[in-house]
Amino acid sequence: DCDGIRIDEIVQRCNINKNLLYYYFGSKERLFNQVLEAAYQAIQQRQAAVSLAGLEPAEGMRKLIRELFRDFAEVPEFISLLNSENLHKACHLKKSERVRAMYPPMVHKINELLERGRPSGEFRSDVDAVDLYIAIFGLSYHAPANQYRLSVLFDRDFSEPAQLEHHISRIADMVLSYLRCRPFRRRLQIQW
Repeated sequence: DCDGIRIDEIVQRCNINKNLLYYYFGSKERLFNQVLEAAYQAIQQRQAAVSLAGLEPAEGMRKLIRELFRDFAEVPEFISLLNSENLHKACHLKKSERVRAMYPPMVHKINELLERGRPSGEFRSDVDAVDLYIAIFGLSYHAPANQYRLSVLFDRDFSEPAQLEHHISRIADMVLSYLRCRPFRRRLQIQW
């Protein structure tokens, strides 16, 4: 069940008939699933529209990072949906074949950039596109998802455009530094 809001509140906010809502969606859970699927599809379309034509690998990586960060900064509702879905242990995603079938366009684009940057040695050869996507996703998600808390803790306005630009630039610097460094010979073994 989708905690936090009642059907009566949804009906009131949207100025729609409760019977109509149940007719189209059947339940609050199915309504949430539809909203989640639509949000994922919108983000996927935004990411698929990112063009890397004519960009060098490092410049392309900076552009991808900027666009992924913008997805979170410009679509805060997506952050709320992700947080809700994590709180519910992905119970809605598990039921949505549509969302799970959506291959993240950014992973494909990251892989293309890695493949173009490896032969010249610009990027290291042992980086997995999915691992890198998860790292970029996490770095890009954190500040927009926690902007109010971070603003209070560090006495900075993390919603201010200059602060966002600064954050995007630092994320790109970190990722490119990682991509250019030599791989470690020995991996640290962590036991859970």
